[in-house]
Amino acid sequence: MKRLGIGSALALVLVLAVLARSTTTPAVFFRDQVLLPGADAYYHLRRITYAAETGGAIPRHDRYQHYPDGAEAIWPPAFDATWAMLLPMIVGSDPSAVERAAPWIPVVLGGLAVLLTFAAARVLAPQRPALAWFAALALSLIGGHLSYTRLGFVDHHGAQGVWIAGLLACGGLALDRAGTRTGIAGALGVGLAIGVALLVWPGNLMLLGLWAAVLLIGNALTLRSGCTGPPLLGVSVVSLATLTLTLVIGAFFSLSPTAEAWSLTRLSWLQPMLAGVLTAMALGAAGGARLERFGPRRAAIAGAVIVLIVVGLAGFLLSGEALEEAVEDSLQWLTKAEAFQASVVESLPLLRSQTGEWELATAHLQLSFGMGLIPFGALMLAWRGWRRGRASATLWAIAFAMLMTLTLLQRRFVDTSSVVAALSLAALLEWLWSSPLQTSRGRLMVRVATGLLFVAAFWPSETRLFEGVSAWANASEAELLRSPTLREKWQLHRAAGWLRESTPETRGFFDTSLEPEYGVLSTWSRGHVLAVVGRRPVVVNNFGDDLGDRHFEDSERFFETENVDEALAILDRYRCRYLVSEEPRDQTLGAALLARVAVQLHVADGVSIRREGAPVQAPVEGLRLCFETGPPSGRSKAPGMFKVWERVPGALLTGSGPPGEPITVRARVVTNRQRGIEWSSSGTCDSDGRFALRVPYSTDLGGVHVVGAVRLSCAGLEAKVSVSESAVRSGAEVPVQEWQ
Repeated sequence: MKRLGIGSALALVLVLAVLARSTTTPAVFFRDQVLLPGADAYYHLRRITYAAETGGAIPRHDRYQHYPDGAEAIWPPAFDATWAMLLPMIVGSDPSAVERAAPWIPVVLGGLAVLLTFAAARVLAPQRPALAWFAALALSLIGGHLSYTRLGFVDHHGAQGVWIAGLLACGGLALDRAGTRTGIAGALGVGLAIGVALLVWPGNLMLLGLWAAVLLIGNALTLRSGCTGPPLLGVSVVSLATLTLTLVIGAFFSLSPTAEAWSLTRLSWLQPMLAGVLTAMALGAAGGARLERFGPRRAAIAGAVIVLIVVGLAGFLLSGEALEEAVEDSLQWLTKAEAFQASVVESLPLLRSQTGEWELATAHLQLSFGMGLIPFGALMLAWRGWRRGRASATLWAIAFAMLMTLTLLQRRFVDTSSVVAALSLAALLEWLWSSPLQTSRGRLMVRVATGLLFVAAFWPSETRLFEGVSAWANASEAELLRSPTLREKWQLHRAAGWLRESTPETRGFFDTSLEPEYGVLSTWSRGHVLAVVGRRPVVVNNFGDDLGDRHFEDSERFFETENVDEALAILDRYRCRYLVSEEPRDQTLGAALLARVAVQLHVADGVSIRREGAPVQAPVEGLRLCFETGPPSGRSKAPGMFKVWERVPGALLTGSGPPGEPITVRARVVTNRQRGIEWSSSGTCDSDGRFALRVPYSTDLGGVHVVGAVRLSCAGLEAKVSVSESAVRSGAEVPVQEWQ
């Protein structure tokens, strides 16, 4: 009965966790589309659906990113390969079915992290069962974990809670029960947890450092006591050997032939080498500790030092400058030393706003209103463990210090620290809950106060939960589209959908050995959606300059240049047939902003701009508008949030007129939203009276097209001409003969 009660209570906690993470269901499954909340989630979806379509293969050198060169994803394939194997077993191998099932991945990970956090609390403080319940409840609602495990956020960072809780649970068993079967099982679990975590995200190298620090301190303390062959050396050998074996096996399937050999930020041979070095050191120390005549402590230290020197020299000779560059690259991410890194909000310190000011709002939202109490709870948990002689207290103290420091440096680690934050708050709540008061009335008052403190600490999360449940129950399209974020995502999906349905299909979406015929240029932040939903290769995506500097820098130059020829040259260099422009963030639209080619295209539809005190800005030639998004309902004359442009030579209108006279060509263009554009261009008849003007729009095309005929005027004369779509695409000559 007791086990049944515990199981029922855990089930209720899991229901709360799942409910809290599923309140965005109407916003994710919107109008028969899957609108994922994170941009990187789309590339995870790309690899999962690709594997489902191809029978398990994960794309390596993907030509649908970094077009036309192609590039490898910056993540190892383990996360996507695992779900690509599991989801088809549940929903079938149809990519559309897998696409609709994939948004539930983070919810599953969140529930698993809650269970493992409950287990970790039971290991760290077995004499205080209430702490486990408070920890599970706290992690169900803590903002950072909610953000990374909410419905649709398909990302390897959502698994961080699983690794951390698993490491604390298994590590606690390994340290507190060293020398027993349970301790051996815990050591195996630690090695497996860290190894799989590294195969999912190389940034989890911090977990290897954390565990190595725990083993170093723990073994130093036990060796100092003069023990012969201390049990913790056995824990070190078993856990590190398991880790090394996991990494070697995983690397055999995951490492790319072109991967950087010593990268800290990508899966490389560096990770298994480090694990192997630590294993060799542990073996050396364990062997040395058995040499009784030299003294266990000195022999163990000597063995470890000898191994460290030998392997360290070998590693230095093998790596050379490559390892130094890898360290520099990692430091650049921490210090945000490059343009792309500086633009990623997740890389900001937790307590700094985007404007550089100190603020607590983000920390309150991600770590609860009780964030100021978190360090005290952590100290309480560690102190209790040390008083009882539990070696797991050292693991807890080092894990808390390292993970919370990383979170303060960069908010991307907030989910990584969510488990330790939940356990810390739970320690304080459990202490208050279990206060030894004599009267039942006093005990009741304390427990009511504890409940109120819990509600107060997680009020933002609970408020969002209640609001989310209410919105879920009363969701309507009109209500949902009031959210600027959802409206922007939906309109971007519309632009991507138009590319997929209305442009010539490109090769290789499910076969990356084939080279696509053309590419699409957009700002880097839109790349994943356009490539995955639109199924067209993009020059840059949300990996920014991590795939290479040249593509990223050229795309930035395109959207900042004021020179039309330079802009068109960039499009041609990357064989871009289509361009996606977007609404400028700065709505003031000053002279400097309007001078940019991309802004002139989007705001002024590429036509001439006349500004007081400035020369007339000529129309942008060589591009035509094909599609624009608009408001969810109703008509508007305002430009769409996103526009798709096609690179065309344009039909060449030729004819004769009075020598030296100016000539103007005009066309009334109607967009897919029935918005009218007065397109025009001008030139001058040469000394022989000849003229030649380009027109990017045709009179016989549906969608965005010319209403009626293209009109020309020169010296009081007028002419009308029909322009075929084939002439626009080929740049063919269209003679103008009849003047009136």
